Amino acid sequence: MKSFYKENLFSEKDFNLIKDHVASHIGNSKDFNYTKIYGRYWNTINFPEEINQLLIKTSRDGFGVDNLEIVYTQCVKYQIVDGVIPSLGNHVDNFYATHTLNIIVDSTLNWPLTVEGLDFPSITNSAVFLKGDEDFHSRPDYPSSNENDYLVAIFVNLAPEDSEIIKKTKMFRSLPKETQDVIRLKMTPNDVNLY
Repeated sequence: MKSFYKENLFSEKDFNLIKDHVASHIGNSKDFNYTKIYGRYWNTINFPEEINQLLIKTSRDGFGVDNLEIVYTQCVKYQIVDGVIPSLGNHVDNFYATHTLNIIVDSTLNWPLTVEGLDFPSITNSAVFLKGDEDFHSRPDYPSSNENDYLVAIFVNLAPEDSEIIKKTKMFRSLPKETQDVIRLKMTPNDVNLY
């Protein structure tokens, strides 16, 4: 298994910067949509450059890969809505990122991420350094029936800076913000079960 877990990942100051930005993003997003098949709200999130650099450095240092760059970052909130119970089936990732930093930002419960049979707790300011393209991962049954319980996480998806996806990501980011927003809004959640 190539994935691993760390608690107290960031200093209190740095973690609060991340947490505050995520809370603002969730509160102000027009497209933070609920996907019934996963039982979660989600969309992409853009951080200020200061936070991006912190996430990149943390990922490079943790994974020991000195040329990782961010492809995109997802913001998710798992929660029961209208009786839909969050779930995550056992799978390996099949997308362009090679590494994922799975950071727990806020939570009222501990819903572990299971990687290759090993449970990693979901504690705020902790992260799974996930090699999701190689290690099978899932979550056990959702541990609550309370609709007020939730888990907020960000998934920082990364790839080596010389990869084709990073070249395409840079091209996308060079587009006018309005064009990026139109494209991003078309990347809406769907209810196709991939597992």
